[in-house]
Amino acid sequence: MRPFALSFIVLSMIGIGCAGSSSTPLLASARERTTTFYVEHHAADGRAIDQIIVQAFRSRAVQATGGPPSGAPPNVDFLVTYEDRWAWDMRTYLRMIQIDVREPGTGAIVATSQSHQDSLSSMGQTYQEIIKRTAIALFDDSP
Repeated sequence: MRPFALSFIVLSMIGIGCAGSSSTPLLASARERTTTFYVEHHAADGRAIDQIIVQAFRSRAVQATGGPPSGAPPNVDFLVTYEDRWAWDMRTYLRMIQIDVREPGTGAIVATSQSHQDSLSSMGQTYQEIIKRTAIALFDDSP
């Protein structure tokens, strides 16, 4: 009976997926309808992650646009950058996404949100859903 119990425990531990997220949301004053955000597109990004972030921001009733780093409007309130990491485990999946909101003049980070997951915990989720959830966390009031 003991070998069975030990095998069950080991298999259960292997089957548990690892996922997590963390965020430091925007201040309430930065979430007004008149606030403008510009999401910088990575040249190597073939999945239009910047546009997914733009749509998530717009769903929170703020003004958001995106494009190349040199295309930011001169009067934008915040620049948004992102880092994405992908992995392969019988399929390609989004391993990590970090979204940073920055002051345009200094580049200082004023809000950040990150999500990471392994292959098992990302099953049943599209990368678009993971990115939207990570972006919306920047507007979350809860600690």
